[in-house]
Amino acid sequence: MLSIIIPAYNEESRIGTPLKEFRSLWGDAELIVVSDGSTDRTIEVVKKIWPEAKVIEIQNNIGKGFAVRQGVKEATGDIICIMDADGAAPPDEFRKLQQALTHCDIAIGCRPTSGRTFIRNLVGKCYGLIVRFTTGLKVKDTQCGFKVFKKDCAKEIFNACRVDGFGIDVESLLLAQHFGYKVTEVPINWREIPGSKVNLVKDSWRMFWELFKAINTVKRGMEDGRIGLSASVSAGHN
Repeated sequence: MLSIIIPAYNEESRIGTPLKEFRSLWGDAELIVVSDGSTDRTIEVVKKIWPEAKVIEIQNNIGKGFAVRQGVKEATGDIICIMDADGAAPPDEFRKLQQALTHCDIAIGCRPTSGRTFIRNLVGKCYGLIVRFTTGLKVKDTQCGFKVFKKDCAKEIFNACRVDGFGIDVESLLLAQHFGYKVTEVPINWREIPGSKVNLVKDSWRMFWELFKAINTVKRGMEDGRIGLSASVSAGHN
């Protein structure tokens, strides 16, 4: 079974379209929407389109990382898909990531640069370079909001995560690397959806702060023994 996890904060105007698209393709999936302090009609929209969806309500806006962790705890599917609420990745792109899981543990989308604004491309490239330089990760697009995990590795990784904000993307991939899980990037189609709450100029400092917070959190976890070797690695996982 497929579990779809969507962290959402005041997404009443954008979440409806991807939910309708996903429901038409994977209506038997387990949908988990984590409302991260939403004060609008996000939950109402979700329930109208997908009545049987699991909705987790967080009273305060804590952050993407916290919301994702709560969703993963509740997921029961063999495959766990974590996606942004705006549906910038067309739902049929999921097939590409699902196919990639036949030879890896985690498949993440890699967004094209064409069709994106100059400033968005510039910030993305600079951030990607810094991530690779400071972490050693070979992933080009850590922040793509479309990732698919095998259940066991998702549970292990997000149980070890501690970052509450956007740094969860880097933290989870650092943990995947530490635990020995295989990660594959898959080029996907991407569409820019108006209404983003992220201001690339004002929020850039936050992105970099979250990056170094993620690095330090994982480092401290390994030093104090909180993060050990994966059980699957100990058993000979490749």
